[in-house]
Amino acid sequence: MSHYSYILRSEPTELTFFDTLRVAFDLIKDEYGLEFKYAFFEEGANDLGRHVYWETGKQAILSLVEDLATPVRYLMIEAATRAEMERLGGCLKDLLPVISLEELQEEARQKMMDDPQTLVRMAIGTGKLFDPTSLEILRSGLQCDDDMVRFRAAAATSFTEWTDFLPDLIQMSQNDPSPEVRKMASLAVEACQRSL
Repeated sequence: MSHYSYILRSEPTELTFFDTLRVAFDLIKDEYGLEFKYAFFEEGANDLGRHVYWETGKQAILSLVEDLATPVRYLMIEAATRAEMERLGGCLKDLLPVISLEELQEEARQKMMDDPQTLVRMAIGTGKLFDPTSLEILRSGLQCDDDMVRFRAAAATSFTEWTDFLPDLIQMSQNDPSPEVRKMASLAVEACQRSL
């Protein structure tokens, strides 16, 4: 299955968003004939949870992910084909308050020193499809003097799984002055090696 995530302009604790999502599902049913039903809630570690919606014809799965630690709320689309994922994603982008990748990149570039989590939000919004701007921003985070920025940048690379980061991450996992950054870089190496 192909998948992609859209960062939403909605706080993870905002309950009114579920009404917005319900309206979007009604419009998708009317316009595309795809009907989504709530399946279950899955609670993860570190203040992470997801609400899962299945398309009744098993063509797609939508997960509304709420990450209170980052903090970010995003919609992950999984579909049988990339074309179906893009079609559904295009529709949802028109119906929901989605933050564009360009806006996420600009936010990360400008605020990474004050809010290193902007790197994680950008990486989630970038996904596994290669983007040279996101690569450049994450690399600058990996090379930053600030331990927390390097830590979050290493964590962010795990969402992309791009092998381009492996040389930097391997070096960081062995030589970074911070033990926390070394550990996160090691975990990121494992994630990026999955795509080899």
